[in-house]
Amino acid sequence: MKAYFTHVIEAVRNRFKCEISGVHISCPVKQKAKFQNLFEQILPEYALEKQDMVDEGVSVLYNTISEIIQNGIVEDGREYKALIIDCGGGTTDLCSCSFRIWDRRVSYQIAIDTAYENGDTDFGGNNLTYRIMQLLKISIVNSLYSGVLESGKTILSEYDMDVFRYVDRYGTDKLYRKLEENYERAEQYLPTRFREFENRSRADYFKVKNNFYFLFRLAETVKKEFYNCVGTLRIVLASQPVAENAVTWIMADKWKLSMRTDKGLEVIKEFPRTYFSIYEIELLLKADIYGIIRKFMEQMYEDNILEEYAVIKLTGQSCKIDIFRDAIKEYVPGKTIQFKRRSGDQTKDYELKMTCVDGALKYLKDKRYGFADISITVEEPVFPYYITAYTHSGEEVVLIHALQRNAVSGMISRNMEDLTLKLYLKDTKETVRYQYTCESSMSDFQEKEYEEIMDLYGEHILQADTDDIVENEVKFFVWADPMEWAFLVVPVYRKNRKLYLGREEKFYFENEGWVQNFFDGTK
Repeated sequence: MKAYFTHVIEAVRNRFKCEISGVHISCPVKQKAKFQNLFEQILPEYALEKQDMVDEGVSVLYNTISEIIQNGIVEDGREYKALIIDCGGGTTDLCSCSFRIWDRRVSYQIAIDTAYENGDTDFGGNNLTYRIMQLLKISIVNSLYSGVLESGKTILSEYDMDVFRYVDRYGTDKLYRKLEENYERAEQYLPTRFREFENRSRADYFKVKNNFYFLFRLAETVKKEFYNCVGTLRIVLASQPVAENAVTWIMADKWKLSMRTDKGLEVIKEFPRTYFSIYEIELLLKADIYGIIRKFMEQMYEDNILEEYAVIKLTGQSCKIDIFRDAIKEYVPGKTIQFKRRSGDQTKDYELKMTCVDGALKYLKDKRYGFADISITVEEPVFPYYITAYTHSGEEVVLIHALQRNAVSGMISRNMEDLTLKLYLKDTKETVRYQYTCESSMSDFQEKEYEEIMDLYGEHILQADTDDIVENEVKFFVWADPMEWAFLVVPVYRKNRKLYLGREEKFYFENEGWVQNFFDGTK
């Protein structure tokens, strides 16, 4: 990352023939403090903007605010509300914002309130690419080993229905079950799970790893071809040029794929011709896209909250796919949604990608040149996770509640003989995603008066809760740390009528132990 940022700064220096003394880097909506520290470590030689460092959600919103002011359609003092859906490569996030604008004598006064509302670490542009890769892998295997798998057309024929209503009723997993089963069987012929080859020969490991990355890049190319070029209706992947009417040829290199044979893994000479149509790709992606929009908007729709929002902004390159708009229109009128796909070749259309950068530039310009007096209030985020634990009797206790701002702390007790606490992270469907282990030893505890504990942790450990601790009881206090996107665990026990404070432990909600990674060699 340091090398990349240094390269960008060097390119700017050469382009504008000037010295760079300071850098402004926008950060993701969540984990802002974590990214500030990361950037400071990466670029210690530059003055990093911290006071005016805005997150991506605010940057996107400010770009919209700037357009409203420029178009002269703002009503003085009126409150506007906006939802921002950002579909990145690996995650999708939902932010809510409200803002007011006053046209004062010397500048605009702008008040912005923003909050993180929901998110999904398992969905992004990579998921859509992976779906195409699954279909591509199945099609290649069927071309080389006729009839061993169900054809892509057979699989997709089951999606030719009212997909939105099907997902409402059964969810996405059931719809994609046949695709997953055939993809699993395709592994016997065209392996891509290179982690399973780590203890085999070096040559086989890199052949399988190359299979994965070659197919994933081809799938990404297919996705971009369909959604960057509006007129593309059908494509063919082949090693040699294909001259057919209304078909776009995408070159697939020879000697790249390795298939299983009786002699082991052997490189195939020619890439088999593989056809896809825009109709097939949209059938394939429709359920996944509607699933993520439904996850974010269903409850808001049922609670009649959505009608409060004047603007719904889509950002991220994946939102070029019209299915996003179609899915959102299940919940709100289409005029509310801000993104209009342009006609023609969109290869160099970076509007969605640059919205964040443009907004940050406009924000900095307006603030530094005195064009606007801007105040930003960031509310505590809503966590899309539960943290639970079990009592000695087997009863499950929710310590941190999902999607609730005022329920981000809790406590649970243990006997002093058992200083190990297991905590469980669950998603909004209450599926266990990860298990944390909090271990303490007697040497970690120090005698403290409550006043000393209060000085350290304040409202997170109240005196009434420590007064309740009985002899030989350990009470674990758990609360969320929004700035770090983490939660803290602190044990307190009582012995001989005295309080003892244990070691604080910090656990991150999202970590490599459970967050989906398409490039870990298990796909």
